[in-house]
Amino acid sequence: MTWRFGEDYVPFEKKGEAMPEQRIHNDLTESAQKKLAYTIDDAVSVDEIKRAHRRYIGRIGEELQFNKESKLSFISFIENPKGDKEKILTFIEFLLNTLWLDGSLSKDELTNLDRDIRRILAEEQILLELRPPRKMIPQVEKEASGSIIPTEDYDPSKHEPYQFEELADNTVIEADQEFRALTLGERWEHVQKPYNEAWEFYRRGPPFTAQIPEKLYNSVEALIQSICVEQGWENENQTVGTYLDRLNQEGLFEPNQSIVGEWQQIMRGLRVGIQKTGDRKNWHNNEIDQNYCILLLHQTSAFLTFVIKQYENQFD
Repeated sequence: MTWRFGEDYVPFEKKGEAMPEQRIHNDLTESAQKKLAYTIDDAVSVDEIKRAHRRYIGRIGEELQFNKESKLSFISFIENPKGDKEKILTFIEFLLNTLWLDGSLSKDELTNLDRDIRRILAEEQILLELRPPRKMIPQVEKEASGSIIPTEDYDPSKHEPYQFEELADNTVIEADQEFRALTLGERWEHVQKPYNEAWEFYRRGPPFTAQIPEKLYNSVEALIQSICVEQGWENENQTVGTYLDRLNQEGLFEPNQSIVGEWQQIMRGLRVGIQKTGDRKNWHNNEIDQNYCILLLHQTSAFLTFVIKQYENQFD
């Protein structure tokens, strides 16, 4: 008698093939390097590259392996897929600080370059943040009393210098991969869709707007509502809080019942974040902190994965 496997069965050795393509990265991708090289090529001169390199040697204590008299050699250094990514990012830091200190670009051109680099990192979904915060460029608020807030031009020698910082570790990538693999197929498609849309809005940043928490809220709501309705525990017109409480009553969160209170707070925070922006037409003017966006995306994917696994283990 032949044993027929269910359609959902994936042999262990084939599980890697079933994983969706990785879309979040903690290091520069080849396409990001090419975009950065193209963007920087239009903005810098050979003299500025040489000045940045002298500062690099003075601080790091070693010379980078490209011809300092050739922009073509410099661009090849930036876009080399086998190059040392840490050295590439570090030199871009020195170059940006040099351009602001004694470069030939106007403030508008410098601001555009700043914007383009931030856009590339978000577009490629690379877990790196360019500091200082975008709101400090090109002018920094000075401490003063009174209703008028004075400003001064951004200067990396007086203010926070340009530098790259990690937004998160590999757990964000792993959580995203696990959730997307778990929700392949039609059954959880309605849950994955708004979550994917949240990442798409992240890719379009900066600025990062309230559309991101709204989509994450919709994803969690879609999951817990569909479970409650599918089991006949609640109807489609209940609140998120009611659905969470019901899942807890049915033992879905055992032995981690504290997760209910935590997620009620998180969902309230998502809702408040959406409401604070007011009219949807003005969402593009209301920026949400990038670190907070990554936190929400990570928490949501981990929670959705946990709930689906608990539900499938206990009730399927």
